[in-house]
Amino acid sequence: MNAIIIPGVAYAVSCIISSIYQYSSCGTVNITAIGMSNTFVLGTTLLTSVILYLEGIPFLKDFFGEYDPRNPYDGIPYEKGTPAWVVGMQNENHYKIQFFSSIVKAVIPIYVEEKTKSGLVYLYWIFWSTILPLFFLLSFQGMCN
Repeated sequence: MNAIIIPGVAYAVSCIISSIYQYSSCGTVNITAIGMSNTFVLGTTLLTSVILYLEGIPFLKDFFGEYDPRNPYDGIPYEKGTPAWVVGMQNENHYKIQFFSSIVKAVIPIYVEEKTKSGLVYLYWIFWSTILPLFFLLSFQGMCN
């Protein structure tokens, strides 16, 4: 649902911001021009949401099979009480291709929960995929006739 809801909300917010900016700059609002030009924001957030959704699918599990949790130094299986962060098996992240997510998760401390990390990844990438195109569009939308 994130891949559908987030772009729609970002598009609506960008249209509202563009309308306020155009009204403050020109005194009038051309809602059709704003609606058409802000589809660029809709496209960038939709693309980002789809990429982040695909990063959550463990594709590598189908190619390589189940992960063998053995110690890489001696090949002996880990003991029963070994912490999950040592083994790397607390989730299926080792099966996922996570280019965008890894950029953000690299700066988040290790003790933060995985759900919180995923939320911060979405917040970071959706923020930038909304704000950068919107700043570009506002420079055109503020020009008056």
